[in-house]
Amino acid sequence: MKKIIVAIAALAITTPALGKPNRIQIGFGPSVPTTTQFFELSYQNMFHPGFLQQLKLCVYHDNVTKPGHVANNGCMFYSLGVEVGTKTPFYTQVLYGVGGIGRSDNDLSGPFPQFQGEFNVGYQDMYTGNRVGFAYVHTSNANIKTPNKGKDSLLVTVSFPIN
Repeated sequence: MKKIIVAIAALAITTPALGKPNRIQIGFGPSVPTTTQFFELSYQNMFHPGFLQQLKLCVYHDNVTKPGHVANNGCMFYSLGVEVGTKTPFYTQVLYGVGGIGRSDNDLSGPFPQFQGEFNVGYQDMYTGNRVGFAYVHTSNANIKTPNKGKDSLLVTVSFPIN
């Protein structure tokens, strides 16, 4: 609950100061090599043409509970990135951020710090600004602590403007 309150407070503080456009992105898909599903809810803000920031709340859900794995694990990340194609029907985003997870498991050692790289591609409706796309997300601790297996997620995403 504390993470959600902090995330909402961070959004309320940064949104008016950083400009437009703002958008919400929702993503869902499998993580490999484990039997984990990944769900994300992200707030994105384009603070300068071509540059964006993202605040992401996410959950890893492991379908098979085994020793060392956590059935449900929350996470939160703050990322900066670039976007290409904002004025065309197709867009690409590359983001990199830092954050943490709720509990350590065999794939993500230690709750903080965790690092996340993300690559998004997709189609956007030029009239409404709504988007549908795919994302590749890699989460790991950048070899700060062993083991550093990390998690790779392949997501289907939908996004819509909130201006």
